[in-house]
Amino acid sequence: MATTLTMTRGDTFTWTATIGAPTNLTGSTLWFTVKRARDVATDVNDALALVKSSWVSGGASAGITVAAPTTGVAVITIPSAVTATFDARLTYAFDLKMQDTGGSITTLDIGTISVIDQVSERTTTP
Repeated sequence: MATTLTMTRGDTFTWTATIGAPTNLTGSTLWFTVKRARDVATDVNDALALVKSSWVSGGASAGITVAAPTTGVAVITIPSAVTATFDARLTYAFDLKMQDTGGSITTLDIGTISVIDQVSERTTTP
C-alpha cells in the first residue's frame, strides 16, 4: 500500500492505521519511521530518522498505541515538538513495519508525508 499523509507543522500528528482485515497483533512488534528520504542502504539502525516509533506486544511502546491487539488498529502519534522541526517545503518518507510471532518482517505501509506550514505561532492566550 502507498499512502500520502498530511500534517501541519507544529501540531500533534495522529494517524490511525488498520492493519490487515484486521490482523491480530498479539505477540507482534510494530515500527513507524520517518526520514527525509528513503536511504535504507546507507542508514544503519535508522540513525538519520526524524521519527522512530515502536510498539511491542505486552511490552514497551514509544509513539504507537495499540489499545486492543486483536483489532489490528494502531495509533501513531508524533508530538508537536517534533512536527515543529519539519520543513514545510519538503516531503518526507515513512514506513510502517511489523514483525509477527514467527519472526517474519513485513512492510505494512510505505508512503510520503507532506507538511503544511502553520499560520498561528501562539500556544497561549495573552
